[in-house]
Amino acid sequence: MMREFDLIVVRGRRTQEELSNHGMTSVRVITGAVSRPELATHEHRKYDVVFVGRLAPIKQPEQFLHIVAEVRRHIPGVRAAVLGDGPLEDTLHRLAERLQLDGAIDWLGQRDDPERVLGLSRVFLLTSRSEGLSIAMAEAMALGTVPVVADVGALSELVRDGVSGFLIEPNRIDRYVQAVLELLKEPARWDSCSHAARRTARERVGLELVSDRWRAALGLRVDGAHMEPRP
Repeated sequence: MMREFDLIVVRGRRTQEELSNHGMTSVRVITGAVSRPELATHEHRKYDVVFVGRLAPIKQPEQFLHIVAEVRRHIPGVRAAVLGDGPLEDTLHRLAERLQLDGAIDWLGQRDDPERVLGLSRVFLLTSRSEGLSIAMAEAMALGTVPVVADVGALSELVRDGVSGFLIEPNRIDRYVQAVLELLKEPARWDSCSHAARRTARERVGLELVSDRWRAALGLRVDGAHMEPRP
């Protein structure tokens, strides 16, 4: 069925390559877009670590709790937030209790303004076993929140390991902990990665830039306030 389309749009190069290997030539990469929100400084960020996503097995949110628990051994006052809901919610609350994380995590549920919490967080943690190009991660980067994420899917197309964030071998809890501790214990390191993350978001997933890519892909031009097909 996909061969019948004149244009196929995907989020990342890996998917583009996979479809191209199946003989599909009209495949373009266009990421989601993020705006330029206001930023909070390192000192004014309420949360050290944040998770955003559905509380479902593919996201592996239980790993987030184990990482926070281990980080807390080194930084007792660490604060974390979880945004999202899903079938694992009750299981995660019980796990948090067993890990003695009471008071360390704010369970914020599903929200219409995740960017507000992202902008108050230092580290965006993503432990998924499978991803495309996470829009939540892109929004976090635009807000200067440093991504520490699994090296899966198209995440590496935005995150440059050790520069704008950290790419972690999936399921390596120790590596996640190491990266988070480095960012939280060394403000200069966080500042450097935060600036690089914002710059990457601006250059790769800015709203105007992505809009231009859609216009080019659809063969449209802007004529005043209207878009018209190119002649």
